[in-house]
Amino acid sequence: MYLFKKIILIVSILINFMVVATEPKLLEMRPGDLILMSYNCFGCLIIENETRSKYSHVGVVLTNRGGKITLAQSVGNVHQVKLKKFLKKSRIKTKPALYRSYQLDELYINHPEKFEEFAENLNSVFWKSYNGLEFDHQYLWDNVDQSGKEKLYCAEFITKLLNHFLWPKMLPLPMRFDRNFDFWDRYFRGNVPSEQDGVSPASFTRSALFFKVFDLDEIKD
Repeated sequence: MYLFKKIILIVSILINFMVVATEPKLLEMRPGDLILMSYNCFGCLIIENETRSKYSHVGVVLTNRGGKITLAQSVGNVHQVKLKKFLKKSRIKTKPALYRSYQLDELYINHPEKFEEFAENLNSVFWKSYNGLEFDHQYLWDNVDQSGKEKLYCAEFITKLLNHFLWPKMLPLPMRFDRNFDFWDRYFRGNVPSEQDGVSPASFTRSALFFKVFDLDEIKD
């Protein structure tokens, strides 16, 4: 019996050590945080080149329950996804990065009870207004499907979701497609939306509303 208890104690200590060693960054993630990454697809490399950025995809943290992270993203459609599955599509050569709103950081530090309220409202708005909406392959700011429901590409979805809570709001800017125009001309079949308002994952890295918190190493969630 003594030997059995000793083994259990050793295993418990090892597990606790592994949690502390592998999850500190997970525990720091908050609802509303953004994870930017280089998405593993050819068109995504074009997006990175076009926007002069190492990022081509973005998701937003919805919940963090003791290091168990769920995010929302628009790929195929808008949906919830676990962190580990989200990161599986990241290109190996570029580390994903966590970005955070200055406003939400201030709220978390100085008004924790209001931040908890924000986190609840963020999830409520996501499930009521965004979950299941179709991905927008045309990359238009106000595009809708045949039933009149909004279509959203990844950065557009994140921007519109967070704009329910941020002030000032993040605004779209005219998009350029000139660095890889031949590719975009084929992709859009001659209808390239040059100079139309939009956002990209790079928009968050250049916005005065957000700051980089850290890069993410391999995550075992």
